[in-house]
Amino acid sequence: MEHRLQKRRPIRVKVGLAKKGEPIGSSRTIDISRGGVGIEPPQRRLRAGELVEIDLPRPIDPVPERKLRAVVIHRKPGLVGLMFVSNPLWNRQGNER
Repeated sequence: MEHRLQKRRPIRVKVGLAKKGEPIGSSRTIDISRGGVGIEPPQRRLRAGELVEIDLPRPIDPVPERKLRAVVIHRKPGLVGLMFVSNPLWNRQGNER
């Protein structure tokens, strides 16, 4: 099921991954939008519904923050789809998830 509301743009940067503040590994982005990011599958298997923290190397347009929480939406060969749950635009609109 497609969850994207915004078009993702291709971008390749290394990101850190954590759970509850504890590092669990790293990955590389494939694409990004205000609502989520596609990453290469990290060495540690991520499961659908799992909550992770992403540490971007710098703010990347259209995402103004470096550290974000995200939920794993899907996993397929070569791609893990994450949806941001700490999106500052949702907070401003009163739709925080």
